[in-house]
Amino acid sequence: MRVTADALRQIRGGHPWLFDSSITSVSHDGAPGDLAVVFDGRRRFAAIGLWDPGSPVRMRILHAGEPTPVDDDFWTARLAAAIERRRALEESSATTAYRLVHGENDGLPGLVVDRYDRVTVMKIYSPAWFAHLAAIVPLVEAATGAASVVLRLGRNVARGPTHGCADGMVVAGELDEPVG
Repeated sequence: MRVTADALRQIRGGHPWLFDSSITSVSHDGAPGDLAVVFDGRRRFAAIGLWDPGSPVRMRILHAGEPTPVDDDFWTARLAAAIERRRALEESSATTAYRLVHGENDGLPGLVVDRYDRVTVMKIYSPAWFAHLAAIVPLVEAATGAASVVLRLGRNVARGPTHGCADGMVVAGELDEPVG
């Protein structure tokens, strides 16, 4: 896809979203969660992200700069970096509840991961993430050592197609008692 010069500057500057009004051309339609690529005026790779055709935030930027594959290694590296940034919280005896992944701040726009003792809660704020849950849930479970992973759906996400998922659904491990 091609975008306005201003949008390209913003993407290269680290902005995590591409709005529909900034897109000047798209080579073909995609489904929510498809990987979309932004090219500059010279047809060079500029960014890759998650396509969200039903949202004004049409693309959530995962990476800008040089081309990179978005695969299990990519997801693992992003999760590991986010968790490492919050290692002091994990090691502190002062709390067992904290945010592990801050979505846009950790290069995973629209995805939040919270830790509540041995339970990890993943919340998605874009239907684009449904296509990647099968890959990401086991990585989150392994990276956190959680006894269970619970999926939460943002309000707007819950209103649309949920692809067999439900808000509060346990997607990994077991949850024998309420968290609290």
